[in-house]
Amino acid sequence: MAKTTSSRLSAAIYRVDVTIPQTVSNVLKQQTDNLLLVDLDWIDNDGHFSCATKGANQDWCYVSVESTDDVFAGMGFWRPYKQEILMVQVTAPYTVRRLAHHRSRNFNCQICTFVGYFYTPRVSASWDGLKVAWASNFGVNTLRIEYADIYVTEPTVLAYPSPMVSPLLPFVMFEVRGVDMDLPGRRRGPWTVSGRKNR
Repeated sequence: MAKTTSSRLSAAIYRVDVTIPQTVSNVLKQQTDNLLLVDLDWIDNDGHFSCATKGANQDWCYVSVESTDDVFAGMGFWRPYKQEILMVQVTAPYTVRRLAHHRSRNFNCQICTFVGYFYTPRVSASWDGLKVAWASNFGVNTLRIEYADIYVTEPTVLAYPSPMVSPLLPFVMFEVRGVDMDLPGRRRGPWTVSGRKNR
């Protein structure tokens, strides 16, 4: 679904309440009545979804973000969520976990037999969401036959903490100290994540 920003549409993934009456002509009402989960760029707007239906992961859906500017000749500009497999919680606190980069390219292959469809990851989750599979050509150009391998990960929801992004949780800042290096052997100075200068 699209979201309006400064009176222009941009791509995004929403949690939609299907009990609220909606019309195609009133995009602003659609956006305000529903919850933005993942903000994307229009060229990342292609993708597939698969959701778990039982067990500990039943409130999670899996998304393959499929970016049309990542082709065999070059991967284009990088941005958040480009070419990633995401795990999105559709109930509070609406967490987004980044599981993997699928590394599949050239989804809009005009010379391919199936116009690049079999290069798309087509994410698929098991019923309990404990296994998630996707296809990937891993950047290998097989021309017209659209060859891809299947990759699987076993995400867990409660077994381990992982970095997360949630639109409803306040941003937590951890104190990380380090030195920024912009050229080999040349230090620019100390820094911290919180923005306070080290002493």
